[in-house]
Amino acid sequence: MTEQPNDRQTPPGPQAAESVTAASPSAAKADQSPLGLCAGTGRMLAAGLLVGLVAWLLLDQAFPFYDAATTSVTAAGEAAGQEDSDQMMREAHLLKRKNSSVAGAILAALAGLFFSVVEARQRPGRRGTLAAIVVAVLLAAVFGALAGFAAQEFHRAWLLDTRLEPMQRTMATQGIFWMLVAAGVGLGLGLFTGRFGLLVGTVLQAVMSMAAFAPAYVMLAGFLFPIDDADRLVPASSGNLALWCLAAMGLLGLFLGLARRRRRTSSTPPAAAV
Repeated sequence: MTEQPNDRQTPPGPQAAESVTAASPSAAKADQSPLGLCAGTGRMLAAGLLVGLVAWLLLDQAFPFYDAATTSVTAAGEAAGQEDSDQMMREAHLLKRKNSSVAGAILAALAGLFFSVVEARQRPGRRGTLAAIVVAVLLAAVFGALAGFAAQEFHRAWLLDTRLEPMQRTMATQGIFWMLVAAGVGLGLGLFTGRFGLLVGTVLQAVMSMAAFAPAYVMLAGFLFPIDDADRLVPASSGNLALWCLAAMGLLGLFLGLARRRRRTSSTPPAAAV
């Protein structure tokens, strides 16, 4: 009779066990790496309120950043004529657009800076954090400047549309401005999430917050500050400006905090195959 071969496998040697043990920490570390935002609702809300406070103090003192020279306005007013009037209107529009773009860039850059710093401090890995913060601030500033530009251009076009009510025009102008600001902030902050799908979700979360803010703000400001000019993108009175900055940034921080999401890890190791 021929001897049957032994089909039983020999147990792994000590070198194989050491390799498995050495590979396990890196695998566990990869499993525990966070996906999505890590800061949480409370920290993001506090950061948003702080951004709103800083923006309010800055805009209340410095806005408008550029003002028309009184001498040129007086001279143009003395020379009565349709061409002079049209020229004054064009110059006033360009001035509003310039001021709105700068205000939007400052608001968005402040939000991108504060939110990204809070998020970076809560993440376990600090490699590349400074570069991510700089990119987040730059993206937010670009979108903020675009927001001020687009809001003034659409507002000028909607002034000629008699189908829109004044409140609808104001809501649309505020909505365009704040949703573009939120898109820039969400895009910069979404770079921390680690995946394209989570980045898109962060942007959508931020934009939805401002889509809810714009109509609510216009109705509340119309009730609390009825004498303010509703056609102004940046409110004139200090109280209205405080509401505009604090409520918008606080709500944006709240929605960004709700976008928190981590990778779920199993607390027990998988069972060994028999």
